[in-house]
Amino acid sequence: MTVNLIEGDTFAFIEDANLANAGAVTVSALSEGLTLSVAAGMGGSTRGTGIAGSVAYNTLESETHAYVAGGAVTATSLAIVADDASAITTVAGALAFGGKIGVGAGVAVNTITAQIDAHMDQISVTVGGAVTVDARNSSRITAVAAGVAAAVATAAPAATASGADGLALAVAVTVNQIAADVQAFVSDNGSRTFTAASLRVMADDADSRIVSVAGGVAFGVSRNASLRATSGAGGAAFAINELTNSVVAYVDNAIAVLTAGVAEIKARSDAQIQAYALGGALASASSGWFATGMRMSPWPKAALPFPMALSKPRVATLVSTPLDCSLYNACGAK
Repeated sequence: MTVNLIEGDTFAFIEDANLANAGAVTVSALSEGLTLSVAAGMGGSTRGTGIAGSVAYNTLESETHAYVAGGAVTATSLAIVADDASAITTVAGALAFGGKIGVGAGVAVNTITAQIDAHMDQISVTVGGAVTVDARNSSRITAVAAGVAAAVATAAPAATASGADGLALAVAVTVNQIAADVQAFVSDNGSRTFTAASLRVMADDADSRIVSVAGGVAFGVSRNASLRATSGAGGAAFAINELTNSVVAYVDNAIAVLTAGVAEIKARSDAQIQAYALGGALASASSGWFATGMRMSPWPKAALPFPMALSKPRVATLVSTPLDCSLYNACGAK
């Protein structure tokens, strides 16, 4: 079992300051939290019950803020950028083998919560070039959960009354969530003039995504099915994903004079979820042993393709006389 918790706040700002002849001004905040986890479980028993499980639990919470508030700025250009590139990559797997019962379960739970904010608020701006205010979110979760189980039921010849039972169960579950609040804005109270060649205000959620894979596979095998050995198998996989992002871009109560006449206010969301879930089960039965050495398979005499006899040194040869063959005994001519 792995448990990982990350919390972080990232700020870049200019507040109540007066910048004159500042050249190119950049205010940038970048958050790149990363979690990489692997959880694995193994269990086995040749005669009894084998149980294995693994759990990976990861949460990542972040706030990323870039802003200019109050005061005045005179510069050739002004760029304000808040960017969150948090990521979680996790693998949870379990492998179990049991002579009677095998149970394997892999569980992966991942959550990213992010707030990304870029803005200008109540500031006097005189910029000869471009003013850009960008908030970007590219949070990602990649999760793999797998459970594999196998059980083998074998009945001995003396166990013909009750036989033997085997059961294999495999489960894989992955639960993932990204919740991000992305906003970029310019606001004022209407008492200041904003002067620049061009203005771009963009809230961008084009690269956030969840990729999840869940697989549960079970194998049940019964040996000596003719002696009432039975087996069962069940496999299940669940991939549960949620992406709830808010993306907002706006200009509020600001007086802007754009010398180049270009203004772009844009909010974009292209978040993606890719989920793959596979559950499978296989149960098979074998009626006995095939010929190895002197032991013969428990086939009826009528199933023999031709008469057989064994002569020293016990090598099978073709004969023309009838044979008297009994189960698990060598054949000899009458």
